[in-house]
Amino acid sequence: MNRKTVVGLVVAATTVAGTAGQGQGVARDADAIRKLLGEYEQSLNAGSVDRVVKLYAPDGVLMPADVPVQAGAPTIRQYFERLFGETSWNLTFTPVEVTISEDWGFLRTNITGTRTPKASGKPDRLDNKALLILQRSADGSWRIARYIFNRNAPLGGPQ
Repeated sequence: MNRKTVVGLVVAATTVAGTAGQGQGVARDADAIRKLLGEYEQSLNAGSVDRVVKLYAPDGVLMPADVPVQAGAPTIRQYFERLFGETSWNLTFTPVEVTISEDWGFLRTNITGTRTPKASGKPDRLDNKALLILQRSADGSWRIARYIFNRNAPLGGPQ
């Protein structure tokens, strides 16, 4: 066994030992992150800019498919004001994986549903995937620090 392997095993064992006693705290954090995802889904479906922006960290970053990066609360607010002005949403987020590491959380989710452009009124089917990096705030709540998503299938596939 070489030195790198030994160091890796020691780090892994320390990580497991360090988190074994924190199982309930990690489970609570994972539940809180899933709850935040539910609030995000409801806020998007309601078209509520205020509720959506509140779920992001002040320096949060949104990386939507086919659109430039949206960095910081004011820019994210402008993005959602425009988006909700043009489009209605009916989305379902299905968490696939939640990982917690102290004050950071990672959430992988599937997103299905429809988006309906207000101009045409014709819904497009969505089949997306997303990765959210969440950060614990000073008050202990979780906020979206980074959010990136893209499509599993082309936009507007069969209904």
